[in-house]
Amino acid sequence: MAHFEQIAELLNHFPFWFITSINSVGNGLCIDVDGKFMVINLVNLTNVRIFYMHLRKNIQVVGCRGVDSGRDVFEHILCSASAVQTGI
Repeated sequence: MAHFEQIAELLNHFPFWFITSINSVGNGLCIDVDGKFMVINLVNLTNVRIFYMHLRKNIQVVGCRGVDSGRDVFEHILCSASAVQTGI
């Protein structure tokens, strides 16, 4: 998590409007939409959430990769993504 805090601190000094956060297996936040709670799991939403928490609030976070359904988009939004990239 220290790496996220360090890069966010650096980015906060520049006039960015948004960042695109690719997901990785190294971090693991999973949303259980039906059970309405968050659990740690080896999936890909942590990067979006951590950047949202550490960047200035006027910097938007765009989530991408691993988005195959409306549910995936919803999970990114629950993790505070301002936008989500989809594609096949």
